Amino acid sequence: MIKRTPLDTETVKITFIVPDDGRQVAVIGDFNDWQTDLHPLRRRSNGMRSVALTVPAGTVLRFRYVVADADSYLYVDDPDADGLEPNGFGQTHAVLVA
Repeated sequence: MIKRTPLDTETVKITFIVPDDGRQVAVIGDFNDWQTDLHPLRRRSNGMRSVALTVPAGTVLRFRYVVADADSYLYVDDPDADGLEPNGFGQTHAVLVA
């Protein structure tokens, strides 16, 4: 799930939310140079994980979730994104306009 909250006319808070199934999750994208350690989703008391970013209104974000699965990583697109596009590696990444 993705929640967009306008903070004023120029900035939007984007909150990335996924169910907490016990695995570590991070959001990676062009906003953090696809680094897995910069935006981990934190465990919440409501059984979800989330992290929020503040970006200029109208910013186009390209992103994926990275899910730690035993000794490997799964890359997952968010079905609530505005769309998907090829990522150049034979897969896709999600696209979102803030």
